[in-house]
Amino acid sequence: MKKVFGVLKHKVRAISLMAMLLSSYSHAAFIKTYTGAGELSGAQQVNVAGDLWDVSFKTGSFLDIFGDVSSLAATTSVGAALFSQAILDQVFTGTDDALYTNTAGCSATPSCSALTAYGISAAGRVLFSTAVNAELESADLVGTGNATQSASISFGQRVWAVWSKTTTTEPISLSAPNLFSAVLTSLFLVFIFRRRANSVRRAQ
Repeated sequence: MKKVFGVLKHKVRAISLMAMLLSSYSHAAFIKTYTGAGELSGAQQVNVAGDLWDVSFKTGSFLDIFGDVSSLAATTSVGAALFSQAILDQVFTGTDDALYTNTAGCSATPSCSALTAYGISAAGRVLFSTAVNAELESADLVGTGNATQSASISFGQRVWAVWSKTTTTEPISLSAPNLFSAVLTSLFLVFIFRRRANSVRRAQ
């Protein structure tokens, strides 16, 4: 009886390992989005402090795009800075880092700034954190700024970062080598616990 329980124990462990292995290939996929002209327009499933968010870059006034503070993802300067850092670390990367004018709404040098609004000051100005993608890599940074609510952000160097919570996640499709490896490992585990079960039956 102990041998049977031992085999069952190993079988459960093997199945658990298979489930963990296969589930590791179905995590959320970070995806950059582009306009029809090939300009960077935002990203989906951006990881901000452990949560997934979608972001889109838009030009226009705060009033036109947001209306008021009720739709803002961030409500403090610290929170807004986390969103800006996520843009620098995940969105303004690779070619989109080197060619900062490729961001939709940014067409002038020497930088492109994505603004994450987080509130209105006592004087009625919009407060925001900035993710600055500069011509000089060393000048890339997270900063702060403010503007009037009716000011149009369309100077060729600044865009609003409009955030919304990710509601759906798309699994990453397995490449052929990874799929083969996962299937091979699963079959090997099945072979092992079947062999153990047969050994116990013969011993009885």
